[in-house]
Amino acid sequence: MKDATLRAIAGQFFAFSARQPVLLIVEDAHWIDPTTQEVLDMLLPNIADKRVLVAATYRPEYRPPWSGLAHALTLPVVRLSRRDVVLMTEKMVGGKPLAREVLEQIIAKTDGIPLFVEELTKTVLESGLIVETEDSYRVSGSLPEMAIPATLQDSLMARLDGAASMREVAQVGACIGRRFSRELLAAVLALDETTLSAALRQLEAGGLLFRTGTPKSASYVFKHALVQDAAYDSLLKSRRKRFHARIAEFLTKSSDVVASAPEVLAHHCMEAGEFERAASHWCEAAERAGARYANLEAIAHCRNGLTALSHLPPGAQRTSMELVLRIGLAAGLRITDRHSEALAELGAAEVVATESERPLELSRIHNMRGNIYYPLGKIESCFAEHEAAWEFAKKAGSTEDEARALGGLGDAHFLAGRIQQAHQCFEDCVALARAHRLLLTEVAYLPMRAVTNMYCLRFNESLDDCNSVIDLVTRVGHARGELISRSTSSWILLDRCEFPQAEQHARKGLEAVEAIGARRFIPLFNDVIARIRLNAGDAAGALELLEDSWNVSREAGVAFAGPVVLGAVALATTDPGRRFEALRRGEAILREGCASHNHFRFYRDAIEVSLRERLWDAADSYANELERCFGTKASPWSDFFMARGRALAAAGRRGPEEAVVAQLRQLREYARDHGILAAVPGLDEASEPVAGGDLKERANVVSMKVVSIPG
Repeated sequence: MKDATLRAIAGQFFAFSARQPVLLIVEDAHWIDPTTQEVLDMLLPNIADKRVLVAATYRPEYRPPWSGLAHALTLPVVRLSRRDVVLMTEKMVGGKPLAREVLEQIIAKTDGIPLFVEELTKTVLESGLIVETEDSYRVSGSLPEMAIPATLQDSLMARLDGAASMREVAQVGACIGRRFSRELLAAVLALDETTLSAALRQLEAGGLLFRTGTPKSASYVFKHALVQDAAYDSLLKSRRKRFHARIAEFLTKSSDVVASAPEVLAHHCMEAGEFERAASHWCEAAERAGARYANLEAIAHCRNGLTALSHLPPGAQRTSMELVLRIGLAAGLRITDRHSEALAELGAAEVVATESERPLELSRIHNMRGNIYYPLGKIESCFAEHEAAWEFAKKAGSTEDEARALGGLGDAHFLAGRIQQAHQCFEDCVALARAHRLLLTEVAYLPMRAVTNMYCLRFNESLDDCNSVIDLVTRVGHARGELISRSTSSWILLDRCEFPQAEQHARKGLEAVEAIGARRFIPLFNDVIARIRLNAGDAAGALELLEDSWNVSREAGVAFAGPVVLGAVALATTDPGRRFEALRRGEAILREGCASHNHFRFYRDAIEVSLRERLWDAADSYANELERCFGTKASPWSDFFMARGRALAAAGRRGPEEAVVAQLRQLREYARDHGILAAVPGLDEASEPVAGGDLKERANVVSMKVVSIPG
């Protein structure tokens, strides 16, 4: 898994630092790739107490996310002063002073830019404009103003123009990239071995290239990206295209490059003007990135592929690749919670698929759109999209897409609180997937069968499904399935009062969140940990974690988990104003439309808060709201908590009536039989008469205790 790999890399640094100090240098961070950025984001916040020093250089336009850390120091690199330029040139020429007129031109033209000072000084030394004497450098003849290059580009090109072969080697190397191998360079260039070796030695001697490895199997890297840019920009566009075409031709022969780095091949095909090949390789690169949850890279590859396709005329091949890329792009955007952008891409894909009569792609477009509407709480839209997906899947004759559509219909029923219908759809989906060995479909929807099993109070079956999913994830991937399974397991274990195991699943879930970047799940796992803290008496720690969760919910969209968080806040706080505001805001979000787990969890918490505050009518009202949302017999889970809340409210309101006592005892036995152990203590105490007190008083005491029972 991607997250495990990133954590292992961070762990290596920390392990090294335990043995000896570690220095990590990150050069040109403004060009950082998304995965390396994730490594740094994981590493840097945690080095304050480690023997690790990280030095990162970057241009002003880069905004490092770690700059606000207390242990981070930003040192702006300003232009060199006149004195510093003089010192730098003196050091480069061995301490001998340069002729004054030469030095003045260097100072004036470099404008204090260190790289320009270095390169221009070297250019002057190599130009023949000055000669070395015993104690200084003097001008050889007159020194025209134009003799010294006026820009860094001119300076670098003046040095590269020392020999035609040297310039061509640098130009081809620049086409390959910042780093390149001698083998690839030799394959592209039409130079004999002697000339190539001489040119490379000259570039090394001039400090423009650095070499690693032996001369025959060496790799080279440009000293600075600006050196590469200067060499690349000096090429005519026609020659650039020819060089990129040769590079692509050589790389195509390497099965390793095609398999492991199709984006490299795609880039060279793109620059060579071979747009159809480029688009094909961008498709491969996007698929490969998505498979390892490198979602930001997958998004970038899809966009590059669409750019390549824009150069092609209409046709069946272009249409097929455009649909693959747009649907892939929407998938990456959806996983990273960029819902509006994902919907826009699906809209564009639907137009193409409709015009070209592609039922299979239309099924996938509608399915993904329904999946996006699910966390947004758009019940009717979600159901309509998955129904359309099912119809198109049958029309296309795709069993796999039919199974996915069945799973989507289950999601839509679940979103509406129709737990029994949802469970049947998930049963049908999983059965179809298993019959045809569709492992990716099974791992996607088996977690949802676990969820409906949970709400049907079949806890053992639900946990079995969750364990099966986690096992499948290790074999076929699909971290989202693990997220749902970990969340479901943690909630069941909370109800069973198995707090260490519940927290273990919650923390594993947070690790899986990092793997795919689905931040909207963070509040669900933090909610479990916060309730465990609350149960242990750490209300302050619980509230701190819930505040973080609320901030994440607002960023990712409150429709997915906002009311879950607000219900827990109402339980944890002792501030009446904050409690009232949390309940008010939670209800407002529910009215706008939410995923159904919000209704279940929020109203359960609202009932408990009302019991704690002896607001019996409010407890009944929240139970009625839960029933209004989903009707009677929506699920055994919700039926139980509605009945429990009403019975405890009746006990608090009316005292030791025989019918109330009988109902409380019946609910207690039901809770024990079904493993809802967190709900038992309140029912246990409220249903047993106590010497010296009455049932009404006992119900009051119990209602003050149930707040610490997780749910």
